[in-house]
Amino acid sequence: MGKITKIILALMSIPAVMFGAGVTGADILKEDIGVKALALGSAYTAVGNDVESINYNPAGIAFVDVRDVEAYYVKNYAGALDVELYNISYAQPIETTFLDGSFAIEGTYRGMPTISNPDATDPGVQYNDILIKAVYAVNAAKLNYITWSESKYLSLGVAAGIVLEQIGTWSGSSVVFDLGSQFVFYDTGFKFGAAIQNIGTPIKFISESSPLPTTLRLGASYSGRIDKSNVGLLAFDYIQDLYDYARFGFGAEDSILNVFHLRAGYNTSIDTRSATYLSAGAGMTVKLLETTVMVDYTFRLQFWNGFTGPQQSHLIGLGARF
Repeated sequence: MGKITKIILALMSIPAVMFGAGVTGADILKEDIGVKALALGSAYTAVGNDVESINYNPAGIAFVDVRDVEAYYVKNYAGALDVELYNISYAQPIETTFLDGSFAIEGTYRGMPTISNPDATDPGVQYNDILIKAVYAVNAAKLNYITWSESKYLSLGVAAGIVLEQIGTWSGSSVVFDLGSQFVFYDTGFKFGAAIQNIGTPIKFISESSPLPTTLRLGASYSGRIDKSNVGLLAFDYIQDLYDYARFGFGAEDSILNVFHLRAGYNTSIDTRSATYLSAGAGMTVKLLETTVMVDYTFRLQFWNGFTGPQQSHLIGLGARF
């Protein structure tokens, strides 16, 4: 193993040593993905009803009733390291002889520039990982084998994906599955969600295998009209990585005339060594003929006890529904 590869492995282990249990692999599965979701402190388990639900609760895709596409890019995603992240996702309703519900697919790439040492004999090394995931979700009332009279308030979803990770010439891969549900509490404005994420085979990297960061998410949200121009949203998530400490996410949103959206969030862990972040964002929704265009921006400020100052991330996303 070259010197540069060892350096990258050491860098990748910093969060595990300083901020977490560090016994799992496929760290891309721990990333909070999505511009709107991040602005809400990643409290999206019960909130999600669009393509961003893919990474929080696959059941949220059941609410997609038009074609929904989103893409975003962020540089310096990890704060301390020069990490770039690209994400593109797509969802649409489907109605066939065998399936009736909604389908979604996404691709996420995370990487950092090649690290090289002009004084070393070994070549430069590049680190990157890729997550590809597909989702099927459906309202339970469409499933003939569920006879519950209130099933129209329940949505179910399943996701399957593959993780690919590479450091220099070394690589690893794993298959991953998510299961989720959302329940709309009648006409009260309350909504509840539950999901189990990252069920799958251990990822083997170099000579060691590590389990995936299997995570339980429980969420609740409330949405209601403030006045004739404003609709408010409050959200809370409990996030338990089964190999790490629990996290809590809080989010709030004000939608003005269903055109302008103001968001704020907070995400923290019961372990004081782990990162805490504050987030704020804004979005605009514009109707152009038969297409709705969305532009969203999120600013995230991460804090660690072991660092001298906070790290900043800026996310800009573009989306369309048609």
